[in-house]
Amino acid sequence: MATATIATLACPNPVPTPLPAGVSFGHWNFDFTDAAGTKAPTQTGDGVTVTSAQFSVAASAPGAATFTISAVDSTGAPLGAPDVVTETLPFTLPATTFPLPSGSTVSFA
Repeated sequence: MATATIATLACPNPVPTPLPAGVSFGHWNFDFTDAAGTKAPTQTGDGVTVTSAQFSVAASAPGAATFTISAVDSTGAPLGAPDVVTETLPFTLPATTFPLPSGSTVSFA
């Protein structure tokens, strides 16, 4: 099986709701920190067309890595609590199979 080299972090919702009165959504911040504490540069998305970010995990330290999505208002202030996901690296890609018309399968690793 192959080891993942790219991690994609995606927002579950295009815009955080409900927003407090007088506050407008600015953008999403996407962050990745590996087990050694090495932080990748923050990536941003506008929440309308950019709701995900990709990080290279090929040279990441093995162990628990943290992926964080934060909503930010139009002034740069955080909106609510960030969404934090922890994954163990290196991540092994599962074999992918699908049936062919003949009934055979093809596996990718």
